[in-house]
Amino acid sequence: MYYAVYHALRERLERLDPGSRWQIHTGTNNAVLNWHQGWIDLPSRGTTAAIFWEFNDGDLVLKVKRGDRTGEQVTNLRAAVAEEVERRASSSFPGRRARGTEGRTKLPDYASLYRWDANLARRHLEETAAWTREVTMLLHPGLNRLAAEH
Repeated sequence: MYYAVYHALRERLERLDPGSRWQIHTGTNNAVLNWHQGWIDLPSRGTTAAIFWEFNDGDLVLKVKRGDRTGEQVTNLRAAVAEEVERRASSSFPGRRARGTEGRTKLPDYASLYRWDANLARRHLEETAAWTREVTMLLHPGLNRLAAEH
């Protein structure tokens, strides 16, 4: 079902912002819709690390491709992202901090940092596309700055 919803949402997002590129992928357990141009590279000593946006299980999620980052570094990044998001958008776009990966023996390659309920079942797709654009355009510039610091 998410493949069909994400396909229709992608069309609306790209119509709203013709320069944007959203791509549907098969994630580890489900379909995801990824903002291809929204990836922000993180300084790295080896493997690629980046912050990025995707729809996953009906939520808009800000995630990190961990690269060579330790669990502690991901936890610190998650806290910094949450502070940035909550400072800039908590009243207009309430979301929630993502659950941490502390205590895991094997760290995932990708970790959620922050999530928003996209209300896909209760909102028209045009409205979801406009809401998504507002959230990403409000927060993306600050995330670029934050990425340079982490």
